[in-house]
Amino acid sequence: MNPIKSAFVRLGVILALMVQPLGAGLVHAAKAVSTVEGLVAALKTAQNNGGNTYIPVEAGVFEMDASLAFGSPHGPSALPVIRTSVALVGSGESVTILDAKNFGRRLFTVLPGVTLTVRNMTLTGGEAISLDSEETVGGGAIGNFGGLVRLLNVSVAGNAALGYGGALLSTAGSMTLIRSEVSENYAVGEGVGGGGGIAVLGGRLRVVDSVIAQNRTEAMNLHAPPGGGLYASDADVVIRHSRLQGNRAGEPLGNLTSSSTSQGGGIFKTGDGLLLIEHSAIVKNEASGGRYGYAGGLYVRGGFKNRLRNVSILENTATYRGGGLVTSDSKVYLYGVTVSRNNVVGGNLQYCFEQTGEPPLACSSGAGIWSMESAMVAMSHTLVAENTLDASEQQLGFAAGADCRGAVDSLGHNAIGDGELCSVSVKRSDTDLLDVDVALSEVEFGAEPGSVFIQPYSSSPVIDGGEVAVDGSVFCSPRDQVGRVRNDGDRDGVIRCDIGAVEYR
Repeated sequence: MNPIKSAFVRLGVILALMVQPLGAGLVHAAKAVSTVEGLVAALKTAQNNGGNTYIPVEAGVFEMDASLAFGSPHGPSALPVIRTSVALVGSGESVTILDAKNFGRRLFTVLPGVTLTVRNMTLTGGEAISLDSEETVGGGAIGNFGGLVRLLNVSVAGNAALGYGGALLSTAGSMTLIRSEVSENYAVGEGVGGGGGIAVLGGRLRVVDSVIAQNRTEAMNLHAPPGGGLYASDADVVIRHSRLQGNRAGEPLGNLTSSSTSQGGGIFKTGDGLLLIEHSAIVKNEASGGRYGYAGGLYVRGGFKNRLRNVSILENTATYRGGGLVTSDSKVYLYGVTVSRNNVVGGNLQYCFEQTGEPPLACSSGAGIWSMESAMVAMSHTLVAENTLDASEQQLGFAAGADCRGAVDSLGHNAIGDGELCSVSVKRSDTDLLDVDVALSEVEFGAEPGSVFIQPYSSSPVIDGGEVAVDGSVFCSPRDQVGRVRNDGDRDGVIRCDIGAVEYR
């Protein structure tokens, strides 16, 4: 398929998803609303009419005072509880703003079996902090309790929760984000809860052409909830053409002597559900809770259906182990992935050495990938290089194992810069590049959400280091992370994949 045709196909899929909620199923059309009172009345009328209502919302800031609180078993909301299907369509993400004004209730509560579609607006100021609810607490902007939620061209920013999902919580339902942004939300807890931006407990989550950024979890005492950007438990999660950036689990870097913990600065996934991430970037996230920060980028705990294809994991930071990726009790498949310039900081390996008496290598942390004894990372066409321990660690003799530690099942055509502590299987290892200088350029930020990447320099040995690019290949797809067609980088007349997420240009 040529690049232009491919772009139109992708656009067609997105448009189909965007218009689907506004189709024949929505039989009642409300008048456009321009006030909070009008919006509340339209939602109440929709419930009385049996739902399936399309409600246009004009430009403006809809500020909801403290008197608006609609009760449910899941805590209060500023707008009427969604009991039948409704679509709210604003005039633009930046001009239609629903603001709950931080009065201790979320914006929307969605009940089982109904659909809430929100399009072209901003959701802010929601708080899910009720201590009286007997059900799962969370979802600062939207709490979805068994329904279907679709967000299209929506910004969800500046919301908070005690427990799960600073912005969005979905339990046993389905949630889809398309061309949306979840940013600057937070969740607070003490070892319970998770997801500064989004929490999914069962059910499904789909994220397409979207950004999850600058969200955080914070501890009430010592142990921050996991998943600064996204927390998923026993849920099927699919992320495509998207970016998780600048999310944080735990307190800001600084107090590295405390015994607090944090896990999964970008994503924390647990349980047997599907995790599929394609053509996306996980960049500049942090697991920074005191002495024990695990997985600045992605923590996978559990399951064997975990696959990343054409993904960059870059410049994430942890204070203890696995700056980029940590796996436990699971198997994770990496196809065409770049894990680079992730970091472990803070002198905590010295603490490990002092507490256990183990030699330095036993404490060394795998700043790129840490695969625990109960886990396995299987990879092909994957680049793991230029990950680092901070200067204090290196001076103390902990430099080895910076890129990778633990069991790695090589499916061929990988490049590992420092593989001293990687237990790499012999399967197809004759095609792997071990202990090499991969010669990478600087991090680049493209216009699309998933376009954050590092490409190799012209001298890099990873150029054309993979299989011949053919349609249907599991390991070597015809297009790279940012949608570029594979090319003959070494000009030998054969088009092969480069090792890593992007092709040399």
